[in-house]
Amino acid sequence: MSKEDFFIQLKNEIGKICLDQHLLSSEQFDVISKHAKNTEGNLYDLILKDGHATEEKLLKALEDKYGIPAVYAAKPVIPNFKNFPYQFCFKSGLIPIGDDGVTLEIGVCAPSCLNSIKNLNLLTGRKVAAKFIGASVLMYAIRSFDEASNSFIDRRGTKNASGGLVNAAPVNEDQLVISVSENKKIEVSHAPTYQRRKSDKKDLILLSGDVVTGVENILSHAVNNGCSDIHFEIFKDTANVRFRKNGRLVSIPEYVKFISDNYNAVIARIKILSNLDIAERRLPQDGKISFKAEGGTEVDFRVSVLPTNLGERIVVRILNSSSLAISIDALGFNTRQKNDFLEAIGAPQGLVLVTGPTGSGKSTTLYGAIQYLNKPDVNILTAEDPVEYTMSGISQVQVREDIGLGFAEALRSFLRQDPEIILVGEIRDTETADIATKAALTGHLVLSTLHTNSAVGAINRLINMGLPPYLVSSALTLVVAQRLVRVNCKNCTTEIDQISDHNSNQLSSFPDLVGKVLKQGQGCEQCSQTGYSGRMAVHEVLKITPRIQKAMNELATENDIVTIAKQEGFLPMADTALEHVKSGILSLEEYVRVIPHYVEASL
Repeated sequence: MSKEDFFIQLKNEIGKICLDQHLLSSEQFDVISKHAKNTEGNLYDLILKDGHATEEKLLKALEDKYGIPAVYAAKPVIPNFKNFPYQFCFKSGLIPIGDDGVTLEIGVCAPSCLNSIKNLNLLTGRKVAAKFIGASVLMYAIRSFDEASNSFIDRRGTKNASGGLVNAAPVNEDQLVISVSENKKIEVSHAPTYQRRKSDKKDLILLSGDVVTGVENILSHAVNNGCSDIHFEIFKDTANVRFRKNGRLVSIPEYVKFISDNYNAVIARIKILSNLDIAERRLPQDGKISFKAEGGTEVDFRVSVLPTNLGERIVVRILNSSSLAISIDALGFNTRQKNDFLEAIGAPQGLVLVTGPTGSGKSTTLYGAIQYLNKPDVNILTAEDPVEYTMSGISQVQVREDIGLGFAEALRSFLRQDPEIILVGEIRDTETADIATKAALTGHLVLSTLHTNSAVGAINRLINMGLPPYLVSSALTLVVAQRLVRVNCKNCTTEIDQISDHNSNQLSSFPDLVGKVLKQGQGCEQCSQTGYSGRMAVHEVLKITPRIQKAMNELATENDIVTIAKQEGFLPMADTALEHVKSGILSLEEYVRVIPHYVEASL
């Protein structure tokens, strides 16, 4: 695109912004648009010519809307910065208008140009502050730039006095080639010699190359080591990165120096990959990245940015769709639990709930059920927040509360889409609970999650939401409560000494384990000295039988319902987990850490 074509495109965009900012009416805009088309003019110049707006009014409107200061008498300057990427700036609609040695002030005349500020931050390694300027200033600066001297030349042929860079080497387009691939990976080639890394054949600019490579190494490391989350954190004296593996957070010391030295650039890089606003540091942001790790593993990342008093911290949730390609047999049910679960999800209607805290594997259990049920002749609809994994053959809806598309609204629309099976990511409120239970009574199988500590607790939770007991007892067919526990490392598991003070104190609460052979991992290279390798789910599965339905209608207590359920074969989570302790798969220490204490009393 030529320089003049770029100006015309930019001015047409600004002309539409004038309409968006109500600087002229729709009728006036339509007249000017027709005029521009007939005369091959541009919208912005015609709007100014007809007196509908002024550059000052537009700058004030943009300043008010975006919270970014406007500079009404801006001038281009030469930054005190060797090999400043002028051509990248000009192609992106940016010009430098200030440099105090710490912060580069960059002028933009259209909000769309703000996205390029992200890349400029990485290319220069400097803090960048955006300011709105008039289109006339930007276009004058681009036209007056002299590559031979790296200076802005005014119309009389003299150098602009502002700024100044002595003996600066010219930066030609073929010296700085910037490309952004589909996954937003920034490639910078043919950089000036002093900025090249001699050992790097890709010729990445030193700062951006280090940051891009460093971030990619961290992300790949976490993916290839089976981690579920990555935490980027800043503290008063240092910064840190921690991985969550097998449910526990572990510091990664090898990255501490890199993170501490480049924290802001690392945060910026992740925000760029997530397509987030790099200039917004006051509000939380959420984004998503599609990533191919070293070794070829393809995953999605869910990114959460949280502003703190010291800077932004980021948590990256690793969403590996291969981990959800799981069969019912691999979910961890015992034989009776599996049969009850299959019977419930195989029914033509009913409400099946999976309960547990965040990170307890509820989504994996639900997706396992959906994959089992996914057949060509079945219409399956899901409402999720967010849609973490895209599944073939299933219509998935992203819930967006900000535009009024909540779980209740999605569920209400689903009922007009002729589904056999509906998955609701979470029952959060009375309205969603009411629609879900009624859908379960009218020929639909409804799967969802609920935050309760136990399977029986889900009953009271629904009733406390305001649903009548008869509706809950009629719709609810099965409740699964679960936790994820770390499994003993097979390579270093040994029998524990039951006589030691620590172990004997723990065993005093579990008389059924006294004299049993108990095992625990001691830590080795294969398990990174943790003693654990992998995780498994521990469940309790409550089947709603006629006796339990009757008890629910009579508002029986949780203890009364548990007593009835046990008489019919219900196995509490604590008892299920205890069997794993006896078999040596689960350590007593992990049992005590994870399994809710309230159920231990039932032993």
